[in-house]
Amino acid sequence: MSELRDIVRIYDNLLKSKISKYIRSSFNEKEEKLFSHLQSNISDNSISKKLYNSSPSHQSYQSLKRGLLDKLYAIILNSNVGKSYQKQRLDTSREFLVVKVLTVLKLRSIAIPLAEKTLKKCLKFHLYHEATELARLLSEHFSVFSKKTSKAREYFALALKCNDIYRLELEYGWKYSSYRSRYGTNAFHESLEEFKSTADVLQGMFDLKSSRLLFYYFELRFFQYYITDDRQAMIDICKQAISHFRSLKFNHESARSIFIIHLIETYLGLRQLDKAESIILEFLDETDKKKAMYYRYKELLFCLYLYQADLDKARPIFEYLKKSIRRLSNIYTRDRLAIYEMYMHILGDDKLNFRKINYRLNKVKQDKKGLHVPYLIGQAVYFYMHEPDKLIDRMDALNQYAYKYLKEEHFERTRQFIKILDKLIDGRYDVELILPEPDETINNHGIELVNYEKILEFMQARTSGSTASLY
Repeated sequence: MSELRDIVRIYDNLLKSKISKYIRSSFNEKEEKLFSHLQSNISDNSISKKLYNSSPSHQSYQSLKRGLLDKLYAIILNSNVGKSYQKQRLDTSREFLVVKVLTVLKLRSIAIPLAEKTLKKCLKFHLYHEATELARLLSEHFSVFSKKTSKAREYFALALKCNDIYRLELEYGWKYSSYRSRYGTNAFHESLEEFKSTADVLQGMFDLKSSRLLFYYFELRFFQYYITDDRQAMIDICKQAISHFRSLKFNHESARSIFIIHLIETYLGLRQLDKAESIILEFLDETDKKKAMYYRYKELLFCLYLYQADLDKARPIFEYLKKSIRRLSNIYTRDRLAIYEMYMHILGDDKLNFRKINYRLNKVKQDKKGLHVPYLIGQAVYFYMHEPDKLIDRMDALNQYAYKYLKEEHFERTRQFIKILDKLIDGRYDVELILPEPDETINNHGIELVNYEKILEFMQARTSGSTASLY
C-alpha cells in the first residue's frame, strides 16, 4: 500500500484545503497518529510497533491503513488544485462522477438535468470521452423514458461524433507517446518522415475542435523542424501554438506553457539571449506567482544569467529558487539546484563542501549528461583553482564520462573544452586553444551552464599561472 505514503507526502503541497480539513476532522485517534507518523517518514515497522505492538502485516494495522486510504481518496476527489483549466476539468469530472452515481441509484430525475449541464461543459473543455458517455445516457433517456425521439436522435448523433473524436485522440495519442519515447535516441532523428506525415494528417483535423489532437499536431511539427534544424520554423510553430491555445474558450495553460518553453529554449539555442530574456520576463509578469510555471520561468531566467556569469542578476533569483523549492515535488529539480549552487560558489570564488552535492548525485542513476557532466566540469574548475592536488582524479572521471556519454556531434564544444582543461593541467599555455561556436541549448538539461569562454577567463584571472590567451 505504498500509495498511502505517497498521498500523505503530497498532502501539504497539493491537497490541503477547507474540504480536506473537514474530512481530516473525521480521522479517529489512530488514523491521525498513522497520518502524522507517515508525514514524518517513519517506517512501517516502527509505526505498527507503536500503534499495535505488532508487525506491519498484522490485520489491525492493515485495516487501519485501508481506512485512512479511503478517506484520503475522498480528499483527492474533492481537491481543487492546479492551473485554471485543470480546476475546471476537476469540477467537470466530479459532476460526471455524480451523474454516474445517480444513474446507478436510478435517480433519473436528478441525473438527467445534471447530465445535460455537464455535457455542455465537457464539450467546452474538449472532454470527449466523458461527453460520449453523457450523450449516450441522454439519448437512451429521451428515447426510452421521455419519448422525445428527435432529441434522442440528436444526442445519439452527438455521442457518435464525440466517440469518433475520442477514438482519434486515442490513436494519435498512442503514436505521439511512441514518438516521444524515441527522444534522445537515433530512432528519434530517423523518424522525420513519420513525424511529417502524421502532422500532415493532424493538420486536417482542426475543424474537430480537439485541443488534444491539435497539441499533437503542433508538437510533431516542432519535432520535424527540430530534426531538420529549421530554427525559424521552430519559432513560428511555437508562436502559432501559443496563439491557438490562447484563442480557446478556456485557458489551456498547460499546453500553452509547453510551447512557451520550446520558444524560449529555441531562442537560447540560437544564442539570442535578449529575445529569450524578453519572453521570459513577459510570461513571468502574466503568470500567477503561486504556480509551478512561475518557478520554471524563474529557473530559465536564472540559467540565462548564470550562463552569462552575471552574478548580480543571478543571485536574487537563485535565492528565490532555494526558498521556493519546497513547493515542488520534482526530485530532479532539487538535484539541479545543487549543481546551480556549486557554480554560484565557483563564480563567487567561495569555498565549497562537495559532500552534500555528492550525496544527492550518488542517488541519480538515469541522467548522466544534464547533472553529472556539469558537476564534474565544475569540480575540475574548482580544484584547479583551490585544490590542484585533487584535480587529476576528477579529470579522469570527467574524461571517462565525456568518452561514454558525449559522443554526439552537438557535444563537440564540450569535448573540446574538456581537452582545454587537460592542457591547462599539463601547463601547456602556449598551445592555441580554440572552442567551436556554442551549439547546445541553454536549458535545465544543458551541460554548458556557464559560457565556457567566461569560465576560462575566470580561471585565468584567479590563478597565478601564465597570462597567455587560453583560447
